Amino acid sequence: GGELQYELQILSTITTGTHTVYVEVEDMNGNSGTAQAQIEVMPIATSLELSFEGTNYIPKDTLEFEVIATDQAEEEMNAGLTLEVSDSTGALASQRDISSSSITSYKIPEFATPGIWQIKAYIDEVEVMGQITVDEYENIEMWVEGENLYIKNAGNVRFKDDLQVLVSGAGYDYTITKKRSVAVNETVVINLAEEVPSGSYSIEMPTGSALLNVVNV
Repeated sequence: GGELQYELQILSTITTGTHTVYVEVEDMNGNSGTAQAQIEVMPIATSLELSFEGTNYIPKDTLEFEVIATDQAEEEMNAGLTLEVSDSTGALASQRDISSSSITSYKIPEFATPGIWQIKAYIDEVEVMGQITVDEYENIEMWVEGENLYIKNAGNVRFKDDLQVLVSGAGYDYTITKKRSVAVNETVVINLAEEVPSGSYSIEMPTGSALLNVVNV
């Protein structure tokens, strides 16, 4: 007996799954034979498609998206992907593993820098990119502890105007003005006892973004 070797060239677009190879041979003397074998073709990701609704977001919004992976036969496949989110400065904000063909959620950070953010998903050398816009978001939070009024910039942009607080009560209206801007995530402390006489007051900012009722300052 002899041994016959043959190299089978598989199409680059062959479908994923089990395939049967049939072999039929005949020698010069008329002797013939047949055989068959099964081969398993594994999927190879050749393209990715990213889809999501909306393009504009503010801090603490949730972005939901889906990445579809297709294999060498242009059929949808399940694949483990790497997700990278970069902020408007180009810095990496998040990196984690995700699965294709499933809804993935990403929560915009509380102090996300405004501008264009990049969303990238990839496997091996195949990648897809998209972008969203994080809008400027002004948000001032106020609270009182004891005699102190705390004012926090909970937005994603610097509060550049003079810091003005309107204090009303005890038959008087007061405006407390601090000549300074407030950086993102910065908290300013004002001692009310040093600014107004003792009494009960309502406190707000000209923006109307916060209103407090304070008893017995």
